[in-house]
Amino acid sequence: MRRKAAVVVGIGPGLGLAIARRFVREDFSVVGLARAPDKLQRELGIEVREADAANPETLNGALREIEADRGPVEVLVYNAYRASFGLPGCLAVDELETDLQVNVVGAYAAARIMHELTAARGRGSILLTGGGLAFDPRAWLCAFSLSAGKAALRNLAYSLSEAFKADGVAVATVTIAGRIQEGTLIAPDLIAEAFWRLHVEGVNAGPELHLDHRVGADQTAGIRSTQWLGRRASPTGNGCGGPSCGRSVSHPRSSDAASVITSLARPLEPSMGEIALEVQASPPATSKPVSPAALHVSD
Repeated sequence: MRRKAAVVVGIGPGLGLAIARRFVREDFSVVGLARAPDKLQRELGIEVREADAANPETLNGALREIEADRGPVEVLVYNAYRASFGLPGCLAVDELETDLQVNVVGAYAAARIMHELTAARGRGSILLTGGGLAFDPRAWLCAFSLSAGKAALRNLAYSLSEAFKADGVAVATVTIAGRIQEGTLIAPDLIAEAFWRLHVEGVNAGPELHLDHRVGADQTAGIRSTQWLGRRASPTGNGCGGPSCGRSVSHPRSSDAASVITSLARPLEPSMGEIALEVQASPPATSKPVSPAALHVSD
């Protein structure tokens, strides 16, 4: 009898690999999908194949191939993202379109295929990597294409969760508020554990799990930071180094885990259902240009 398979779309050396390792520990046959698989170091128990998340046809072919030679596929993790930097109104339409193709359309395409493969078996998990910018994009306006994608991805998770649960197929998003960093509450291994728990709980888990680096963050601090965020989002303080439409932009120090403050509306519940959460950013001591990888939760 073949082992169950888990597929990580958008596997990389950070979170994607941590998730893959977690499922290997549970004796899953794990396959990662990446545009450039040769760039990833080979690791025992994890196979990496080529696929482009922006192309539904390649996703379809890759997932069905894995089902045939490594399946049955029981878990799909969609961890792919793409981000172009530019203020709203400045970013080219085709760049926004391309970002959303990866961040939302690819997730939907993969989820449809996964549902088709698993519904007849009455068991399957579709897990999406979300981000705190889905709640409020104003802290980093020049990353608004990513924020829009994460907001749409969150909506997609809720919609598909409701549509697929009758077939025993769970859909959930792990919303990560803050920079993924070793030694914090949102270190890769801890996030990977959350993905595993969501799979174990299945349709009972609910459509969303929030992770942040300050569980139990002070409510008052969150309110203060929200007030500052409104000022930061003004035309003269947009979080992108000014109103210029140029490509060279600055952001609050994303390397500092304390730069993202979250407030939880209620404590984490064992059911891992939705937890209302607001994401704010604290005033940066300094600003410096950063690459898209520095802002995003998927890799």
